[in-house]
Amino acid sequence: MQTVNDACLWIADLLLGWMLLLPRDAALVAVALLSALVLTLVRLVSTDQDLLKRCAADTRRLKQLLREARRRKDRQARGRHRATLQQIQMVKLRAEARPLVLALVPIALLAVWCFSRLAYLAPQGGQVAVVEVRLAADEAGSLLHILPQAGLQAEDGWIRRAEPADDGAVARWRLRAEARGEPYVLTIRGAGPVCTKQLIADGRHYAPPLEYFGDVDVRLALEEYRPFGVVGGLSAALPPWIVGYLILVLPLSVIGKPLLRIA
Repeated sequence: MQTVNDACLWIADLLLGWMLLLPRDAALVAVALLSALVLTLVRLVSTDQDLLKRCAADTRRLKQLLREARRRKDRQARGRHRATLQQIQMVKLRAEARPLVLALVPIALLAVWCFSRLAYLAPQGGQVAVVEVRLAADEAGSLLHILPQAGLQAEDGWIRRAEPADDGAVARWRLRAEARGEPYVLTIRGAGPVCTKQLIADGRHYAPPLEYFGDVDVRLALEEYRPFGVVGGLSAALPPWIVGYLILVLPLSVIGKPLLRIA
């Protein structure tokens, strides 16, 4: 699964990497515009537009006839019109299933890229990054260390003791990294397996905030990106960037259809 994710991210970086040169809010707007364009164009090329337009016209006419039948209190006519409307809705659903399936691949690429590139603020050179190693509770008191390397400073020392925590034990480092294009690869030794964790300090990218090494979790404390400085998340499954993305892409997708005269 990780190999597929890495392949998708590599492809998406080739297509979308230029967006990281933009301010984060502008990049999110660009992603939303691109998503709306993909959804609209896929619908245009993969559906029978003439059929959908006729369905829309028939639906409008049947709703008008249904209102007239209600005024006349004609129950038989109302039943016929409702049955015909249901048949038209089934035709539309079958016609619209194909663009939804075809749009999955490009939208999945966009989602993978956003999760890996926009969800958090990228660490800047000279900024303090907090690295945490979470272990089982019986490892409290154990000593762990990060191998020193050029360009990194450990503000509290390279050797840290795992302290008791609510969900086990945790060792924490505050690292200051000089800006550079290549990731720093942290090697963490001590209790549990040897762990390696990337730390990126180029101001545009960030390493995955959480990685697992057996029963050991290695976390990089990153600040979540809040679109326009105010949009927050709704749950763990709906972080701030997704909420901001939906706020943008839903109206753009709706507006795009009439602008391009797409049914």
